[in-house]
Amino acid sequence: MPAPIDTSIETLEEYSEFVSPSGRIFCGMTRNRAWCTFPDGMDRSSIPPATEVCAPDSGPVGSVEVSPTGVNFHCGDVGAIGAPPNRPETRWADGHNFGLVNGMVTLPYGWTLAAPRVYCVSAENGVNCVHVTTEEGFRVARAGVTQVRA
Repeated sequence: MPAPIDTSIETLEEYSEFVSPSGRIFCGMTRNRAWCTFPDGMDRSSIPPATEVCAPDSGPVGSVEVSPTGVNFHCGDVGAIGAPPNRPETRWADGHNFGLVNGMVTLPYGWTLAAPRVYCVSAENGVNCVHVTTEEGFRVARAGVTQVRA
């Protein structure tokens, strides 16, 4: 019988990033927080209106984050999106043949990327990110954003 495949990778970088295998969800993480953008065509009914969580003229709600303070939504332009290979932010993938989607490093379905206090799991039904200390987190998928508990 073949040995089981370890599908968890620990990153010790200050900042790491990846894209879902579909190429629709971009995520980043530090040692203490993780965030993901919303995929095009996502059901936005579970996202609070910009008037509730955004400063005036800051733009629409565009991402969700988990940190020691819980799950929060962020507004405005999400900035440059990319998880290019051979960079410090994608060093966690070195030695793995995960492939690229639109030139970005993917976290394959079923794999976990873990930093000291947060982790994200890539699944066919979205990306789940959880803060280890608070056990709070979120799932981002085309079906919407859901708050989760570990």
